[in-house]
Amino acid sequence: MIEFIKETFIPDSTNSHIFKKIDDISKFTKSILNCDEVIVWFENVDDGKFWSYHDGHQISVDKKKFDKFLDQKLDQYIYRNEDENFVEKLQNFIQVGLIENTLFHHIDCQSCIYKTFVQVINLHNGVLNISKSVNDVVEILSFFISQTVKMEDVSQIAEYYKEEQEKAFNKQKTVIKNDFENSSIFKTEIFYRASDILSGDSYSFLKAKNGDFMIYLIDAMGHGIAPSLTAYSLSAIIQQKIKNSSNFSDIMENFLDNAQYILTDEEQLTCGFFWFSSDLKKVDYVVAGMYAPLILDGDEIISAKANNIPFMNFAFDLNISTIELQNFKKILLFSDGLIEDDDLEIDPKNILMDQSLRQDVFKNLETTSLEDDTTILLLEKR
Repeated sequence: MIEFIKETFIPDSTNSHIFKKIDDISKFTKSILNCDEVIVWFENVDDGKFWSYHDGHQISVDKKKFDKFLDQKLDQYIYRNEDENFVEKLQNFIQVGLIENTLFHHIDCQSCIYKTFVQVINLHNGVLNISKSVNDVVEILSFFISQTVKMEDVSQIAEYYKEEQEKAFNKQKTVIKNDFENSSIFKTEIFYRASDILSGDSYSFLKAKNGDFMIYLIDAMGHGIAPSLTAYSLSAIIQQKIKNSSNFSDIMENFLDNAQYILTDEEQLTCGFFWFSSDLKKVDYVVAGMYAPLILDGDEIISAKANNIPFMNFAFDLNISTIELQNFKKILLFSDGLIEDDDLEIDPKNILMDQSLRQDVFKNLETTSLEDDTTILLLEKR
C-alpha cells in the first residue's frame, strides 16, 4: 500500500507526508462547505478497496460499496429518509457518527487511471440537490486534489497546475453578478485582476426585491486557493440570502455567522457592503478593515470609514452606519491592492472624479505586475 501511494503521488516527503496532505485537504474542505465531515477516497486496484486518511487514521472500504455511485461520474445525493438501509451501512463501515445526508463527487483526473472522489457528509443546509454553490466549491477543490497526482515531469506538473487554476478562476467568476450591466439608471466601471491566477477578491452589484440595491467587495487575505474559496463561498452565501431578504441587517448577520465558520485561525477578511435605498436618500454600510470607499454626494466627497474590525473566526458586535444622501452621484470601492503597492501611487479621489484618468489607470493596471489582487468598482448615476 505504501509503495502504491509513493508511486501515485508527487514525491514530496521532504515537505509533507501524503497522509497529512489528504487530512489537510479534508479539514479545509469541511470548513468551506459547512458540513460535518469530508473524506477524499482513492482507489487501490490491488486489493479492490477505496482508501483514505481520516481523523488521524487510514481507513478503507470495499469498492463494491461505492462503485454504483461512481460509474456515471455524476454527483450522487443520498438522504437518510430516502435510503435508510444504505445510510446505516455507510455509517457502520466509515464510523463517522450519525449521517443525515451525503454527497459523492467524482474527481475527473486525466493523469490518474485510478478512481478518486470526495464524499461530503451532513451538509448543514441539508438541501444537496439544489445547492449549486456547494457543487461549484467541490469542483474548484477537485483541482487541488488532482494536481498532486504523478505526472511525467516537473514542467508538465507546472503546466497542469496552471491550467487547473485557470479553470478554477473561471468557475470563481461565475459567482460575480452585476444587476446594472444594462441599466438605464446606473452605469458601472470595473477593474478586476488577480496578482497570480486565483483571486481572493470577489464583488457584486445586486438588486433586492423591494427596489433597494447592494454593492459589496470582499478581500480575503493571502494568495492561492484558500482565499479564493473563502471569497467565492461567502459571495455565494450573500447572493442566496438576498434572494429571500431585503433586510440589510439580517443579511449582514447571516454573513458574519458564516464567515466565523468558514475562516480559519490564520485568516481574516476585509470587506465593504453598501445598501442603498431605492430613492437614493440614504445608504447603510458595513466596512470592515478596508480603506474607506468614496461617495460623491452633490459636490461633496464622503469617506465611508471603517466601522468594523476585519472579519475573523470569532464573534463580535457588528456595526452598521448610515449616511443621509442629498444628491447621490457615484460610489467607488477598491481593494487594498490599489493602495499598498508602492509602485502605483494612485489617489482614489482622482479615480472617482476623473473618468479619463480612471480609464488610463485601468489600462495600466492590466499590464503592470501586481503585488496583490486588485479590484476597483465604480457605480455612477446616469
